[in-house]
Amino acid sequence: MAEFCAEHIKEHEFVYQTHLNIEDAIVILNKFWLQHITTKELGKLRDKNFVVGDPIDSDCNLGLDARLSIHSQQPGYYVTHLVDTRIPRDLKVTDKFAIGYYGTLFNTVAPAEVVCVSCYDNSVQVLGNFSAHYTVRRKVKESFKPPLKVWTAAVCNVPVLTSMDNDVPLYLKDYPYVAETGEAAIKVLEQMRQDFGTDKWEEARQMVRATYDDTRVVSDMREFLDGIA
Repeated sequence: MAEFCAEHIKEHEFVYQTHLNIEDAIVILNKFWLQHITTKELGKLRDKNFVVGDPIDSDCNLGLDARLSIHSQQPGYYVTHLVDTRIPRDLKVTDKFAIGYYGTLFNTVAPAEVVCVSCYDNSVQVLGNFSAHYTVRRKVKESFKPPLKVWTAAVCNVPVLTSMDNDVPLYLKDYPYVAETGEAAIKVLEQMRQDFGTDKWEEARQMVRATYDDTRVVSDMREFLDGIA
């Protein structure tokens, strides 16, 4: 993210660091740091910087100056998360019906037909094997999470079979392929198979595609920086 913003937003300097020795800067703490930083470390950081949290779906009750989230009692900004730049923006996908889940395997409940692939053990190139993505998550807790897997499908230019939890409803309204459980997904998956290649399929693909664009990351980040300047 820092490298991407540095390339596209020349009026600001972006640096990714793995330490907390920072002064006179806007510091964005990612999920890892929010889970591991101590109260003392955060206090010292806030003494010399404007500190922002980017919790994704983790609990974040720390005293921050702002959050990159619209679901917060603190001053909030919503910055679209960058989809993995290792995924080619012109990725060629199979012309046959094939649906896959790409991510942390524990986080999903999927019908047998869904090919579940660990993102830790496989290259992003495996996404070319799927003409649709499966994004139904295991219901572990209520949380607010950017629809990263929907955005990944958008980059791959394919539709998704998704649940309407987290932030998905903000981006996909009246979307045809929705299931809230793995069991319910079986019926929706069969409908997707029947619709493959039809106008309905194409409409769903375009709806997903419209949820994300790399340029939105740039405009959101600029808006965020202007808002706290």
